[in-house]
Amino acid sequence: MRKLNSAKVQAFSDTASSTLLKYVKAFPTVEALHPFYRELVDIGIGVDELRIALARVQGAAETLSSIGRRKAREIMRMQSQEEMMAAQREALGRMTSVLRKAREPLEVLSRAREYFRSLPEIDPEIPTVIVAGYPNVGKSQLTRALSTAKPEVSSYPFTTKGVTVGVFEVGRRRIQVVDTPGLLDRAPERRNEIERKAAAALKHLGGIVLYLIDPTERCGYPVEEQISLLQKLAGEFPWMRFFVVATKSDLMEGKFDDKLGELGIDGERLLGVGVVSAVSGEGIEELKNALGHLLL
Repeated sequence: MRKLNSAKVQAFSDTASSTLLKYVKAFPTVEALHPFYRELVDIGIGVDELRIALARVQGAAETLSSIGRRKAREIMRMQSQEEMMAAQREALGRMTSVLRKAREPLEVLSRAREYFRSLPEIDPEIPTVIVAGYPNVGKSQLTRALSTAKPEVSSYPFTTKGVTVGVFEVGRRRIQVVDTPGLLDRAPERRNEIERKAAAALKHLGGIVLYLIDPTERCGYPVEEQISLLQKLAGEFPWMRFFVVATKSDLMEGKFDDKLGELGIDGERLLGVGVVSAVSGEGIEELKNALGHLLL
């Protein structure tokens, strides 16, 4: 009878403790993540909040294991069935209380799990093109035209709320295309969560920034503001190189150069300027070849 009651307590303790530890071990170590992913986790969940939640769940697992071992040993020294049943009830009550307190950090881990699943699969070793610019300038359409990515395309701004990844090949070598959410011409500390994801890609992913400008201004933003954002990004990320493309050439009136004027970027960092239309296909192959030449 002592063995039976002791085993019940130990079984509950072992099952609950091992299940919680399995949740903890399933998460990657935050420090081991690529800096880009680490910043995305900080934006979406909060690195400190995730660390605290993991520590609390691990602490709950250790407490459950300790209660189970201690109560199982006590039961093995008891003489009456009443004592054993009372000890068993006390152990289960204490362990249930520990599990109730673990509910909040477990909910954090549940949200984090879904967020991790939504993150794009980016290979830092593959040459990368980061598509950036104001909302609604045609980033997602151009990403679709250039690569295998299928981002949502719509006529209203801020359709892209995350980072989408696709690839295309030049001479049998792969180039990664990262479509980022739209940025506005404002200070970094005033950026919302969507804009911070775009800035994280610019900050941590090497390669070329394919900066898009809509000379037709159908995106809702003047060309002057779009160029101003380009210049601010060049200042914020001094190591990045830029290839500037005018989009929506099928709707453009007049020459590209007349629309843009001076871009105000150091010539060594301005790798090229082009004109494309994701709708008509104008300039897409030329842009692929130019990017391939620069990256490969």
